Amino acid sequence: MKFQYIYQIEDFDSLENSTKYEKITELEITDTSSYLQISFKLDEEKEDKLENFFTKLNNNFKVIQINKENKEISNIQDIIKEWKKIKKEAILGIDIPAVIDLVLDNSKYYENEEFLSMLLKNYNIMPFFFLLNLKELNKTNSENLNLYNIIYDSELSLILSFSFEEEKNEKGILYFKGKENPKVDTLELRKLIREEYDVPPGKPFSLEFKIDGMYFIEKNTIQGFKTNLILDSPKVMKKIITFELMELKNE
Repeated sequence: MKFQYIYQIEDFDSLENSTKYEKITELEITDTSSYLQISFKLDEEKEDKLENFFTKLNNNFKVIQINKENKEISNIQDIIKEWKKIKKEAILGIDIPAVIDLVLDNSKYYENEEFLSMLLKNYNIMPFFFLLNLKELNKTNSENLNLYNIIYDSELSLILSFSFEEEKNEKGILYFKGKENPKVDTLELRKLIREEYDVPPGKPFSLEFKIDGMYFIEKNTIQGFKTNLILDSPKVMKKIITFELMELKNE
């Protein structure tokens, strides 16, 4: 099933002036008995060798299969194998020392199954798929959600609760909501906000973040998704981050 994927960030400063960033692309979900495959739209390959290297590198991480039994990435070895091919092509075909150094340096991450799995599980919208009970979507009851690199380089940790509203014809809506996990330190995040928004040293400011969203389900398959993540520091800043999947209907 193909979807339009909308990622949007709306920023408000202390005067409530706002700026908005939005990226719209396509995403396809393939649901099998053993795994759920998330396929982001691939970029077209380029004629320039350097540009094409980065295109192929990015494309290599855009098809992710989630094992329904253990929520591990089923195709992780295929991704590593393809990276090694891309690496070899770059070393043999790109005569730029800085690029070769970058390739060799990244090898220690992209060839480490545990580390690469962690990166892919937290890539883009992927955390919201790993939350789910993929065998029985309506019985999802994950308690924790950790999001990385959504707000600067910090971690957002939330405690969640789920509820399922059943409708006719095996349809339903899986709702969830969450708030900041009080056990996780937000000192680094506060430091970044203080620097970004010029909060004077020593001046206290409050900060809270929360999330709410819904999965649209039919016959135990995902038909759509939307969630809003809000970070709010009154009189300092506010961010609203939206993730949304809308089914692309055949015309």
